[in-house]
Amino acid sequence: MDHQYVSVVAIEPALSKIEQTDTVIESFSVDLSTSVCVKHALRLLSISLVVALLSGVFFSFFQVYSSDFEEDIPNPFIIEPTLLIMGLTGIILYVLALYNQRTLSTLCAHGFAVCQGIVLGGLSCYTWSIFPNIMFQSIGLTTLGLGITWTGYQNGWLKPNPFFRSIIRFLVGAICLWYMYTFIAYIFWEIEFELIYGNTWTGIAFSATIAIIACLETLLCLQDIDEYERHLQSTNFSEEMQWFFAMELMAGIIWVYIEVVIMCFKWQMKTDV
Repeated sequence: MDHQYVSVVAIEPALSKIEQTDTVIESFSVDLSTSVCVKHALRLLSISLVVALLSGVFFSFFQVYSSDFEEDIPNPFIIEPTLLIMGLTGIILYVLALYNQRTLSTLCAHGFAVCQGIVLGGLSCYTWSIFPNIMFQSIGLTTLGLGITWTGYQNGWLKPNPFFRSIIRFLVGAICLWYMYTFIAYIFWEIEFELIYGNTWTGIAFSATIAIIACLETLLCLQDIDEYERHLQSTNFSEEMQWFFAMELMAGIIWVYIEVVIMCFKWQMKTDV
């Protein structure tokens, strides 16, 4: 009897400590106003926006007449190769940072921000010249989508479990492979897929779905920052790792915006009389 009592007394503090730890872990969520990774992500996003503005002005000087729109538009034969090169360069920098997060993240993150800024500038310049209001619509919808997603995470309404994370990451990978396949098919065999290039209602719904998945990907980025910034800060959370997660979050934000721009462009093409 005494032996059982001593065992219970010895175990109770340990159980209490585990319960407290679980409670603390469940209450952790990224404080967007104080998170170092989020601040780095906003800094990278600022660089992208400045570069986007400059590149947009640059692309606007190269005009060519379009028979489809019956007006002068930014020359796609200049914009498209530039966006392709900058997009591929950004992918290479992201892969390098992923391969060696502790030494290359800072350099690759800033280079990635410049590449994405040029992509944003070219895309925004082209779409804005055809539909002047599309940029404001895209910014508004992107802000709304990210605001709902991040507010839900901050307040504990959206807490991805491992199964949900696996589904989203699988979908993101599948989307990347699909985009690569359609791009190669278009370049070598001139095959255009309606889901991506068409302005049908199915294409609009497809772009809207991709935009939602992109918002959920930023949710996983916040959760990654939460885990590493809160739980591993005392072990080995270096400044280079902070820049890697900042780049990951910035890439998610830009992806949301690009998909929203494509969706709005399809919508305008479909409904324009």
